[in-house]
Amino acid sequence: MQVIQTRRFQQAVKKLKPNQKHDLDEAVRILLANPVLGEPKRGDLAWLRVYKFRMVNQLTLLAYTYEAV
Repeated sequence: MQVIQTRRFQQAVKKLKPNQKHDLDEAVRILLANPVLGEPKRGDLAWLRVYKFRMVNQLTLLAYTYEAV
């Protein structure tokens, strides 16, 4: 599976501290293993899925899409 990041996401990741980056990387690994874990959005954003995870004891939402091959 190929992961493509938006430029905005890349800029946000640069600002994270190492312990935050570790939590984000773990969330991405979990999603790569099972991309349907996130909840689908509704309405105009129905093409997006949102995965909720903890980043240094703070609830964080990660929006993503994937293509089943």
